[in-house]
Amino acid sequence: MKEFRSLLLVALAATIVLSDVAHGFLREAWFETRVDHFNPRNQDKFAMRYYINDEHAYARGPIFVVVGAAGPVQTRWLTEGLFYDTAYLEGAYLFANELRYFGYSLPVENAETENLDFLNADQALADLAEWITYLRLTYVNNPNAKVILMGTAYGGALATWFRQKYPHLVSGVWVSSGAIEADFAFPRYNVALGESIRQYGSDACYSTIWSGFRVAQNMAHLGFADLLSTEFHLCEPLDTDSELEVHAFLLGLRDDIEFEMLHLRNINSIREMCEDLEQQRDSSLNALIDWFAREHQYEQCVHLNFDSYMAR
Repeated sequence: MKEFRSLLLVALAATIVLSDVAHGFLREAWFETRVDHFNPRNQDKFAMRYYINDEHAYARGPIFVVVGAAGPVQTRWLTEGLFYDTAYLEGAYLFANELRYFGYSLPVENAETENLDFLNADQALADLAEWITYLRLTYVNNPNAKVILMGTAYGGALATWFRQKYPHLVSGVWVSSGAIEADFAFPRYNVALGESIRQYGSDACYSTIWSGFRVAQNMAHLGFADLLSTEFHLCEPLDTDSELEVHAFLLGLRDDIEFEMLHLRNINSIREMCEDLEQQRDSSLNALIDWFAREHQYEQCVHLNFDSYMAR
């Protein structure tokens, strides 16, 4: 289901982009930048994809940028939302870039481990700096154009760091849910998910999920690999001797619940998920298994091993 959902999200994003392009809102463009900004001996370059919406822009007006995050370029905020509305009021040009290594903005042939040297925040920030300078000088034809960045999640972190590292290129930053501080053990997000389940689903729903996870975790630690592999229709048998594989299995279950909670972007998705979970009253684990089976009903089996998780 993870692979199916990843493909589905990419397809939906592409469909939205193509729809906006077809209606004349957006234009696709490419900016050539360096693969390695910090090694003068490496002169390799790659093309970074970006989108433009200048339907309400004043000549030589301000520049509003939606900073790319960990995924294909998203154009939603170039055609709707508060950032778009503010750009309309300010007569701003709207741009969205695609982060290196994602979508079609590939500085290397493939994402094998040995090719990930240039996947870091400093390189991404340097991409932004070169691109924004280009937009000012070439597209907007105003070297002093005000620049406002907007970002969410990792894009929000990049926007914040860009303001710190290149203050001469940006006048302001607006961030929502920026991943600013890396924390190896970060339980607070799961706590927030649990509180949302209690508030918009029910205490019984939360208890079913919590208990189902604990039973699955205990069974994995006790070595019931065959039973868990069969019940959850795993493509690769669960290796209960590997802590990494057990964690990947449990994390995959958690990700499915998170996706189900968030994909509609409203509380109805939580209510519907809890209604499904509460259909099975035999045991919490069976409730989780039945719900999981309905989520993956169009797949012959489900990849929940460590390699599949890392390849997402």
